[in-house]
Amino acid sequence: MHRKNEHHKTPGYLLAPGGKKYTLTAGMLADLGPGASVLEVGCGMGCTAVELAEYFDCTVEAFDLVQDFIDRAEQYACMRKMTEQIHFHCADIFEYLDHIPDHTKRFDLAVAEGGALTAVKDRRKVLSLLYQAIKPGGYLYLSDLLVHPWVPEPVTQYYAHLNTMTEERYRTLLAELDFDIKFCHLLPEQAWHDYFTALNQALREKIGFLGNPKVAEKVRQEEDIYYKQGGHRSVDYLFVIAQKEVIPL
Repeated sequence: MHRKNEHHKTPGYLLAPGGKKYTLTAGMLADLGPGASVLEVGCGMGCTAVELAEYFDCTVEAFDLVQDFIDRAEQYACMRKMTEQIHFHCADIFEYLDHIPDHTKRFDLAVAEGGALTAVKDRRKVLSLLYQAIKPGGYLYLSDLLVHPWVPEPVTQYYAHLNTMTEERYRTLLAELDFDIKFCHLLPEQAWHDYFTALNQALREKIGFLGNPKVAEKVRQEEDIYYKQGGHRSVDYLFVIAQKEVIPL
């Protein structure tokens, strides 16, 4: 497997529990390498797309609904000299997946990282479309926020605007869509500590949208919810690698 430029400073805006090491673990489990293709849902500012393309020498099609994120992603890919391997698109998730040409529906890995699917009301439809876009034997990687039934009221209120899941519902849904789960676990508490450390670093540097005072206040609220309002006992991030069935000849 070809890997290049393994040692570099991770940008402060790679902001999701788990971060780079989970992204690269997913690529390894999916056996990415030169010639492989990746589809990323909710690419944000391009960190995951760049890490995968650079580390595994693969190609990435990535999209997000926010134009500012796409602009920053393209700048970041240019800075890392990855523009030939990555294409970013500003598009609605359903519009984009519905209009992928049939001849390109051969992705080796589909990525929905950092709770990207919590912003989607119809998660089943998204996962079904991703299933169609993945080649037989290809993989799905997702990391998503879980809110447990025993969640305290302040945590419920903070995450009320998101469409969250439980691990049991995820396992059932993926099985119904003919995904075979290969690896599934909750991120350790240290992943949350690393996440908030990175967030605070980005806040100090006013990186990207974290330079917005309203967004900065929202981040501080999330940290308070996690450490002081019971979030560390009632919310988790689920890390899943699942494989699309291989159709027998």
